[in-house]
Amino acid sequence: MLRLLFQSGFLGLAIRIFVVCFLLGLVLVLLIGLRCAECLPLQLTEKNIKIAFIVVAFSTASAQFFSEYPPGEEKAFLRVAIATMLRTGLPAMVIVIGGLVYPPLMTIEMVGTLMLFYGIGLFASLYLEIGRLNRRD
Repeated sequence: MLRLLFQSGFLGLAIRIFVVCFLLGLVLVLLIGLRCAECLPLQLTEKNIKIAFIVVAFSTASAQFFSEYPPGEEKAFLRVAIATMLRTGLPAMVIVIGGLVYPPLMTIEMVGTLMLFYGIGLFASLYLEIGRLNRRD
């Protein structure tokens, strides 16, 4: 299984994206369960948790894709720049634009949930990417 997880190419990329999104989905289920058990603040609704999950899952999946494509040594800086912009910029843009357009949505709880998903997605995707780059075939 680890061989598939760390292999280069489209299949390995698809498996890594699935693993990270699955991990984020587990956190989503945990947070919704805690919300239903009223262990989270009332300002944090299920809708807010789902929005945070969708934003971070999309930004992490697209950043993982662009961290491998376009291929080639000469395009390494471009891959890193695009992946960083997507992984960090999209959640930040949602926070800023959401705060300007619809301030009741961007409560401190919502920002905290976004950052929780962001941190988990960042750690998992970079862990898998470093494992792929360090693996000797």
